Amino acid sequence: MIRVRNGKTLRRISRKILKASGGRNIIAMTAIAMTAMLFTAMLTMGGSVLETVQQDTFRQVGGDFHGGFKRLTEDQTEELRTDGRIRESGARLGVGVLSGAPFDKQYTEVSYMEENYAEHSFCTVAEGRPPASGKEIACDSRVLELLGIAPGVGAEVPLTISLGHGTARQQDVTDTFILTGWWAFDTAGTAANVRVSEEYAESVLSDHGFQGNSDFSGSWSLNVFLSSGAHIQEELQQLLADHGYQSESMGEEGYVNLGVNWGYLNSPMEGRDAAELAALGFLLLVVLLGGYLVIYNIFQISVSNDIRFYGLLKAIGTTPGQIRGIVRGQAFTLSLGGIPAGLALGWLLGAWISPMLQNLGYGRISEISADGRIFVFATLFTLFTVFLSCSKPGRLAGKVSPVEAVRYTDGARGLRKKKRHVKGGGTPFGMAAANLGRNRKKTLLTVLSLALAAVLFQTVFALGGGFDMDKFLRRFVVSDFVVGDAGYLSRGYADGSLTQRDVEAIVSTGYVAEGGITWQELRVSAAVPESYYRYHWSGIYEEETLGKRMERLRQPDGGYSQPTQLYGLEAFPMEQLTVLEGSLEALADPSGHAIAAVCQTDDYGQPIPGSHYAALGDSVTVRYEEDWCTRAWEDGRELTAEEVEVMNPDDYYLSAERYRTVTYTVAALVTMPEPMTSRYYSGAGFVLAADVLKRDGNAPFCLNYLCDGKEGKGEALADFLAQYTGRTAPDLDYEGKEDYYQAFSGIRNTVLVMGGVLSGLLAMVGALNFLNGELTSILARRKELAVLQAVGMTGRQLKRMLGAEGMLHALLAGALSLVLGLAAGGVLDIALGRTLWFFTFRLNLWPVLGLALAYLALGAAIPLAVYHFAAGETAVERLRQE
Repeated sequence: MIRVRNGKTLRRISRKILKASGGRNIIAMTAIAMTAMLFTAMLTMGGSVLETVQQDTFRQVGGDFHGGFKRLTEDQTEELRTDGRIRESGARLGVGVLSGAPFDKQYTEVSYMEENYAEHSFCTVAEGRPPASGKEIACDSRVLELLGIAPGVGAEVPLTISLGHGTARQQDVTDTFILTGWWAFDTAGTAANVRVSEEYAESVLSDHGFQGNSDFSGSWSLNVFLSSGAHIQEELQQLLADHGYQSESMGEEGYVNLGVNWGYLNSPMEGRDAAELAALGFLLLVVLLGGYLVIYNIFQISVSNDIRFYGLLKAIGTTPGQIRGIVRGQAFTLSLGGIPAGLALGWLLGAWISPMLQNLGYGRISEISADGRIFVFATLFTLFTVFLSCSKPGRLAGKVSPVEAVRYTDGARGLRKKKRHVKGGGTPFGMAAANLGRNRKKTLLTVLSLALAAVLFQTVFALGGGFDMDKFLRRFVVSDFVVGDAGYLSRGYADGSLTQRDVEAIVSTGYVAEGGITWQELRVSAAVPESYYRYHWSGIYEEETLGKRMERLRQPDGGYSQPTQLYGLEAFPMEQLTVLEGSLEALADPSGHAIAAVCQTDDYGQPIPGSHYAALGDSVTVRYEEDWCTRAWEDGRELTAEEVEVMNPDDYYLSAERYRTVTYTVAALVTMPEPMTSRYYSGAGFVLAADVLKRDGNAPFCLNYLCDGKEGKGEALADFLAQYTGRTAPDLDYEGKEDYYQAFSGIRNTVLVMGGVLSGLLAMVGALNFLNGELTSILARRKELAVLQAVGMTGRQLKRMLGAEGMLHALLAGALSLVLGLAAGGVLDIALGRTLWFFTFRLNLWPVLGLALAYLALGAAIPLAVYHFAAGETAVERLRQE
């Protein structure tokens, strides 16, 4: 077969066709630009979120290393860092944490950091220099702010460092240091940092017996970069195994605490549930379909209008493949004009919307992604849409024979047609209905493109309207205000700073309508059955290790000692409990021994099966503990107290030397709102009346104070609490219901704004498709309309017929929108109602009806406007046109 080099000729023909179709080209390029804009905006928003999430994750973790090892000795640190698989590393020697006021509200770690560790942990000194020797320190601005010390090299900084914080060996050391440098505090991090010199760290740890300790104080941490960020956990585990260590079984020989940076673990699709993936796929499909419909329609009409020309090309020997090439050439040329504009507009749109995503919990969008891959993928997606859209029209142009092309009429499905009688066909409305039926595919595509935007519009409003404020607040809010230790509200660890005197000061303002204290007893445990003990600890210990612990902890009565959360509630907090079984009446008897068992709940507030071992009517023996000791084992042998003090092994637990037992009867099974609990889970919990806990307990303390403000006094109460916790009692803090109202409103408004913008763009695409369809249809039918006028149809009747065609398009789109909207609502209810705990589906068809009315107005106005310009020539002049 002889191959003719006619590519240049085909390209010239494509350009000539485009040059002869100026108005149609503008519409096509606009459609292509809008498609590219939608893809670019979506990818820009997604890229900005992913980059922000990863950077925020790094900041929350405290570094951007691939992973790290904790609780190492100095020898282990040097051994591991020399492994050839480690590309880069940095080490830190833990000293302690700052204790006492003003650091109750801010957890602050003190350590010696190698410079590489500091750089990749966001602790690089910005002003001054790192500490070099003696009692020199560098710290972040938060530490200086809390101490009230102005940043300045040479400033004296008094600090109390708690060594072995939270352990039986805790010791406090107070020293005055010289400030050598500082850096800005990162609010995304959970901890503030103080860097000390290596000399001081080794000296103070050695002097107080913490050198080589396995707790934070005295142990080394080694953070590392591997050759790549793929399979981090597997590579680090293999690295440990090759050196004779393991990270799976705590307490077993060779155990090393291994951590992998969450920022590298979370790929864009990892951790996404089916609903999120379905929503993402639906969004991509909507954009792809929206772009496809409008671009396909443009090329379909273009080919229909030029079908005689393509027939003539075939008559002179042009092959079907060459004709398809001409159509694709037009598409590519139009893409060159439309895609760059779409990419630019899409990036600007994405940059405008991205900052709103912070209300969805993604954190502050610090940088707008300008990754080159965004533009590459957006271009490829758009080109795919364009060439998919023009493939079928191209095949139509290539298949038509010269004879058929000469006799071709838009909407004809063959040369021989069966005559049909159309009821009412002599009226403008009947003729309009008949015209829509002439080319049903074209009508369907136009209606579908209009309906698509309406369905998405309705879905967005259903999503925003489904955000249930009551469900959201029920999880986070118990009362107007919750007052407690600063550490309790920020980290879940209360130290007893809240006192009855503080509560009395709040009540004395006269702003409180109702309130009450939640008391808690810390040193308390109970003997739990084997099934519950395994339920609680199986996720923490390997089966073999768990079995050994159970052998050691078995009680004489057959149970297993388990720390227990025991609360004493005053009347107002007691009212916030949800009773599942039984009654709380018996708890009100101050001389009785009734207790309520607290079951854990899921995100939807439903009790978790097996989360409590006690049943209604059971007798529960609570052990109030007084003196504790540490029991530990190594190689199956229990260590002596002196050995424990020196070795401080990982496999240990606290055991009560002296305790009292009290037996209670379970009168109720309840659930307890999380905001009024200790905010951490350490085992099955119980509730007593406050007076009963004070009677039986050793030293219950005020965990929190819940209160509602009097009507009209909520703002005044908030102002008082802000002043009281800021100045009078800085070790306290509070939470207000208004904060959660604002957070919820921010999430809902963000969804509505983002969805509204996307819906508006798709509505514009639909309107553009409608405009294009009417424009090209009327222009292509100029001769046909002239014939109708020639046989007696008046201009007014003609306009009524065209207006009826547009309104029928709109009515069909509205009807289809209602059907698809109901289906989309059902999918939304199933997908989000089961996965988004604060979502309640509410059917709302008003957005669809409103958009349908707008389409109806456009359907009446657009054909008339188009006909006004198309009818500039007389009927005779239009009849003479070929």
